[in-house]
Amino acid sequence: MAYPATHPQTAKVGGHEEAEAHLGRLHEASTTFLLCDVQEKFRPVIDQMSQVILASKAMLEAAKVMSIPVIVTEQYPKALGHTVEELDISQAKVFEKTNFSMCTHEFLQYFVGLQRKDVVIFGVETHVCVQQTALDLTSRGIQVHVIADGCSSQRTLDRQVAFDRLRQAGCYVTTMESVLFELLRSKDAPEFKAISGIVKAYGESLKKLVHEARTVTVGVEFGSRTVEVAGCRVKLQCWDTAGQDRFRSIIRSYYRGAAGMGDDDTGAVSLQRLRETPPPGVPNFQGGQDESLMDRSRCTLDEPVSETIMRDLRSVAQKLMYVMMPMNSTDQGRRLRDWDLWGPLLLCLALGLILSGQAADSTQASYAFADIFVTVWVGSGVVTLNALLLRGKVSFFQTVCVLGYCIFPLVVSAFCAMLLHIDWLKLLFVLAGLAWSGKASLTFVTELVPEDKKLLGIYPVWLFYCAIAWMILLA
Repeated sequence: MAYPATHPQTAKVGGHEEAEAHLGRLHEASTTFLLCDVQEKFRPVIDQMSQVILASKAMLEAAKVMSIPVIVTEQYPKALGHTVEELDISQAKVFEKTNFSMCTHEFLQYFVGLQRKDVVIFGVETHVCVQQTALDLTSRGIQVHVIADGCSSQRTLDRQVAFDRLRQAGCYVTTMESVLFELLRSKDAPEFKAISGIVKAYGESLKKLVHEARTVTVGVEFGSRTVEVAGCRVKLQCWDTAGQDRFRSIIRSYYRGAAGMGDDDTGAVSLQRLRETPPPGVPNFQGGQDESLMDRSRCTLDEPVSETIMRDLRSVAQKLMYVMMPMNSTDQGRRLRDWDLWGPLLLCLALGLILSGQAADSTQASYAFADIFVTVWVGSGVVTLNALLLRGKVSFFQTVCVLGYCIFPLVVSAFCAMLLHIDWLKLLFVLAGLAWSGKASLTFVTELVPEDKKLLGIYPVWLFYCAIAWMILLA
């Protein structure tokens, strides 16, 4: 077969043409593009379908520029729909089919009439229709090239194994860009500018696609997951620290050597360099629960420890203000749901010291001090278990945070009672503290359980505070 003069390097020189055929070289005059079953019904179920559509669109545009014939098949379109609307197949030959392979009788009749010996195939699914088509054509002596970034399946393993089998069968697994520039051969080709624009547009669209994937918040708590983005398998290790910056030393030890990193502070300076030059195909996941509250110039990973401590102290103070003024709350306990353990620790220490200071001897002082911590932790466990049994949604540490912060009125009552040494005033202060603590925790607790089971959810909380109040009275 003689090739166009625009490709002088393809002329016969001894056994040169046979050698090129053995290497799988492509030429415009002998190539046909095959688009296999890129249909609407497959869109939500095929892995990386968006990338397949982008690559297919680029191949169809290039076919128009280089006058390469295109054959399109649609698998049972009555049920699976027609080719996706993003792809312009107005100049292609379209065949409907029910066989998995594209090589129906009508297809083969039309293809033989083209008198071309090379095909480039792209579409879905790689391990079914694409693979069977490639094997059928290879058995007929046709040289088959499979576009890796233009083919996919529902499962990554099926796609990978299909590529391996196709290579073993003598097919060539390549990429969209590689095929197009191989067909051009030189920048002096008249189609070079148009094809370069198509490849550039594909690259920009692919970057946008990856960017859209990376802007999704990952909602995995202390776990890992392997995902595939732009053809790369990425293992994500996700740490949900609930905004607790004191865990940053743990995070540091895990992100050393990582290919990518995510954070809910999208303006963090320490991550800016990574975001500007991300590794190929590796997403940086960003986002947050309340972006309106984020300080985008703050980098908590690199800040001095003193700033972390001061911020934690401010957070503790804000939660204590919420506890002392529950009637003025408009956020329905949101601050207490963003749990931390600093406040409960400090309040338990304060109450333990107050009660142990009134003990008769050191043994009773030790018991009084320890009883506070045991009561808080055991009580939190009971409240959490009760809420879960009532089909509520709460974590153990959230319960510790709420119960721990809401004993603040009782701590104040215990301190006042210790100073006054008057029994009836002591009782009055403790009852006031009990009512205040119960009211402060009420908003949070009532949101944990269904509407018809609120009393069952509140009961163990009030029992917990009654136990604390009784310990203060006994002291």
